Amino acid sequence: MTEMDWGRAIDSKCGYCRQPLYQGFAKCHVCGAIRPEFTEFKHVIHDKLACCEWSGAETDVVLPNGQALWAPYLLAMLEAGWLDDSLNFTALAYEKHPQLRSINR
Repeated sequence: MTEMDWGRAIDSKCGYCRQPLYQGFAKCHVCGAIRPEFTEFKHVIHDKLACCEWSGAETDVVLPNGQALWAPYLLAMLEAGWLDDSLNFTALAYEKHPQLRSINR
């Protein structure tokens, strides 16, 4: 897959406290539980909110290079092959978005 699937369905309620989840965050804003689809990425999920450099939306996901991403973008970019297993941008991502070189820290 080379194009991103922005419509990926994710849970609408927290599996722990059953409160509504906000789509743009990787964890529950009430109890702090990490959503199941993000558990393997807990090393990039932060308590302090950041501003996504792609959309401007608040997020709790910050890549190892320091770039904040709206949580669903992380999953979509992995599926599209734009991020590698270390969550670094791939050649495909740079090919599609050359401007990444200037914001990649």
